[in-house]
Amino acid sequence: KKVNFAFPKGSYYIDRIAFQQHCKCKTICQKIIQTLHVHLSFLPFRYFIGECLQQHRFPWWNPYSGLGIPMGADPQSGVFYPVTWLIGYFIGYDFITINIEYLLHLSIAGCAMYQLLRGLKYARVICLLLAASYQFSGFLVNNAQHLTWIISASWLPFFLHYYRLTFLFGKRKNAIKAALSLFMFTTGG
Repeated sequence: KKVNFAFPKGSYYIDRIAFQQHCKCKTICQKIIQTLHVHLSFLPFRYFIGECLQQHRFPWWNPYSGLGIPMGADPQSGVFYPVTWLIGYFIGYDFITINIEYLLHLSIAGCAMYQLLRGLKYARVICLLLAASYQFSGFLVNNAQHLTWIISASWLPFFLHYYRLTFLFGKRKNAIKAALSLFMFTTGG
């Protein structure tokens, strides 16, 4: 009889419990992916926009959804959003790129909140903590299936920051930055 010194007598049960936990984790991850309907609602539109841009056509009309829909009339399609254009034209959309876009906007949200708080003259440590709190807040993390909400929430602190600076100091460059961030806010979501 062989003795296993690494895992004494109960090694079979430890392996079985570990396998069961692995299966539970895999099942939970699959359920999370199924509840996040990004791949059902946003990916087809973004994929279509990318395909049109790569063929040097503007995506005015999507004939593949129902009997066809005007893409410019749907504010959630992202047809006028520059990030969608960059990803769609140069890379193209798939499951990986739409997840990268989500993570990109989480990063933008953290940077934007940091800049807003620095403009309000908070200490750097407080700004970092609050920016991380905003970046990983329940709204941004639990609404990953609503990509347009995440995009809008990521650009909102930039708009608030530059609008405040425009109101306080009246400089043209702050007004342009506020308009640009408002453009990103509205076209993205």
